Amino acid sequence: MGLMSVIFNTEKKGSYSGTHNINKSAVLAPTDDQAPSPNNVGSFPSIRSIPVADGPRFFNREEAKAIKKLAKEKKKNALYSKEAYQGLKEIDDADTVVHVSHYKYKGFLATNEVKKLSANTMYAKKLHALRPSYAKLDSGIDDADIKANSKIQEMKAKIKSQWNK
Repeated sequence: MGLMSVIFNTEKKGSYSGTHNINKSAVLAPTDDQAPSPNNVGSFPSIRSIPVADGPRFFNREEAKAIKKLAKEKKKNALYSKEAYQGLKEIDDADTVVHVSHYKYKGFLATNEVKKLSANTMYAKKLHALRPSYAKLDSGIDDADIKANSKIQEMKAKIKSQWNK
């Protein structure tokens, strides 16, 4: 098949002549639409629990107590948030271990598939190499059949000629 089969798209399915079906976009597609990458930087949100003080000011006792209370709550929540983010990182690490293991497995399968197809190819080449020997054996059987039939006909003719005397 060769170049013309590639040009006219008549190449046999399962035939490997240097072509491939590896879609780079699929390989490099993000695992999630929200996964950060150079092509998906996302936004840069921040957190601000209270508005920025535009300038110096005095606070009264109630404001000071409320701010202190809020500060304690935010400090506790910051620790919880830190723990939660640590947990999220650990979950993503576990996901990554599974992801990496899966694609190592698929790479292993692909490597073994090549080995298996290589064995099939060597076997097919060996069978092709044996074809002349099989053809010779076939021809030898045909020759033997022709010789045997010829001798049988000779013997029949000889016997018939002796009976006809």
